Amino acid sequence: MNNMDNYNIDDKLNYIIEKLNDIDSRLTLIENSTQNMDHHISFVENVYDIVKHPMTSLLTLYYGKNKHNETIKNIKRYKHLN
Repeated sequence: MNNMDNYNIDDKLNYIIEKLNDIDSRLTLIENSTQNMDHHISFVENVYDIVKHPMTSLLTLYYGKNKHNETIKNIKRYKHLN
């Protein structure tokens, strides 16, 4: 229904209702996807919080106690490959 001038008011209303239902179903899908992503982000943050302190301690032991935390944070990931 590109040109709605030739349709009566009931047809126009039905068309609008169909479009609203389509939009509503799409929004529901987006909400579900967003909730799944929120759960995933929370999971990753929780895992990070759990391993953050032990990993920092290991890096401090490996690179020495004289290193500052900022220096440890800036260490390249795959330094042994360079």
